[in-house]
Amino acid sequence: MRPRTSLHRPIPLTGFRLWGAANGDKPSRHRRRPPWWLPVLTVLAAIAVGADVAVAQEVAPIGTYSTVRQSGEHCSGYSVDLWRTAGTIRGLFHSCQGLAGDLPAGLIERSSYDEKSGRLSFETRLTLGNDYVEGREVPSKDLFTFDGRLGAAELAGTLKKIDQVYDDDKGVTERIRLRKQRATLPSYPSLDDWRRQADQILKINGPKW
Repeated sequence: MRPRTSLHRPIPLTGFRLWGAANGDKPSRHRRRPPWWLPVLTVLAAIAVGADVAVAQEVAPIGTYSTVRQSGEHCSGYSVDLWRTAGTIRGLFHSCQGLAGDLPAGLIERSSYDEKSGRLSFETRLTLGNDYVEGREVPSKDLFTFDGRLGAAELAGTLKKIDQVYDDDKGVTERIRLRKQRATLPSYPSLDDWRRQADQILKINGPKW
């Protein structure tokens, strides 16, 4: 009498690969090479990223907006030099309320700019002269605050000035309309280059506070 044969015969594993350290399988020696275009794509992507960074760091001129008027040795009015970088406004603010010459300058700080509407606000510190406090002569601490709009042809809005040497100074507010000038401003490859140039101007004509 023949022994019974199981109906469930083991299935041969030929043609199947079981991965893992438990079954002692070894990685195949024949690995697929990456496509030839992958290194080229990687290089092109790196170049594109580098170009985007360079564009983002470039400081491009917007223009000079001014109402400065000169009569003989005297001048009056304001002038603003503006640049754009990475969606942010940079610039220098100038004011003349006396003798003409090198205009007192201040760095545009705490700026806020909406490119769609043109809404622009900023603060800037200047020293327009000297104050006399308790018999002493001290540099003025003139704080200007601007709120308005930047357009293609003009910069218009309200400008408030407070001399912070005096605690009780309530300030003076005026409406200004600065016309864009034909003279063009230089561009700078990076923000550091722009800052170096601005620092040279502020070192001579900047605020003393």
